[in-house]
Amino acid sequence: MTPSDFRAAVAALQWTYRGLAEMVQVDERQVRRWAAGATVPPHVAAWIEKAARELPPLMAAVDAWHEKNPPPPKKPVDVSA
Repeated sequence: MTPSDFRAAVAALQWTYRGLAEMVQVDERQVRRWAAGATVPPHVAAWIEKAARELPPLMAAVDAWHEKNPPPPKKPVDVSA
C-alpha cells in the first residue's frame, strides 16, 4: 500500500488518524508515519483496503436514509415553569 493509497483510503472512509489508530490499536503517531511513507503492516493494509472496497456503499446507504429520515426537531425548553 503506497502512502497515497493509504491516505486516499482513510479519506474515502472518512476516518481520522486517531480513530484508525484506536481501531488497529497503535499510537496515532504510527498512523501518521504510515501516511508519510512508513510501511503499513500487510494485515493492516489488507484490512484497510477491504474496508475501502466494502464500506462506502454502506455509508452511502446510511447517508441516503438520513436524508429521507431527518432527526426530529429539538424539543423547545419550557421556560414558563
